[in-house]
Amino acid sequence: MTLRAILAVTFILIAGTALAAPPVARPVPAARPAPGAVPAAQMVFYVVKGAPDACGPGCDTWIAAEGKIDVAAAARLRQVRDRNLPIYFASPGGNLDQAVAMGAMLREKSAIARVARTVVRECGFEAQNGDVCLKLKQSGRVLHGDLWTRGASCNSACPYLILGATTREIAGDLSAAENHRAGDRSARGRRAALTRVQAGTTPKFHTAPS
Repeated sequence: MTLRAILAVTFILIAGTALAAPPVARPVPAARPAPGAVPAAQMVFYVVKGAPDACGPGCDTWIAAEGKIDVAAAARLRQVRDRNLPIYFASPGGNLDQAVAMGAMLREKSAIARVARTVVRECGFEAQNGDVCLKLKQSGRVLHGDLWTRGASCNSACPYLILGATTREIAGDLSAAENHRAGDRSARGRRAALTRVQAGTTPKFHTAPS
């Protein structure tokens, strides 16, 4: 066999092996979160002291409640609800059953519920939703801060929580909306939850100054 024939046979064998080989599966890159997207932390409760009259005439101390309403939120609220202080909520929503349970606690204590963001001074230049600031809020210390209604929100399950309070005040420049995504709850289920929250005398909303 000539050298040319040997080379031709070798080429045919190599090409056939390459065509018969199964395709190599390429790994699919993992999905990355959108730039700047920060998942909502579980709801945290902490006591804050502000300037004189920061939370109304004669009121300078309040309970801040912020974050996603998780399955243990009601138990954490129970640890601070004995203090006769107004509670300021800022929440994207979350677990509806927990919101209803917290609403019942607020009604039992004739609590004042409002919607506002608390800016903690001890956090300094750290992000208010960052790990450093979150540890401060979970420390059990009385922190110092200011209230901001602009940009605050109480959405999804959060309004059911607010409805439980005997006094609730909503500033005109913030969002408080029951806006469940598809699949969260049926309309009948949401109506039943609302009925449970509003058991007894239902107070009216008060509009707080911005």
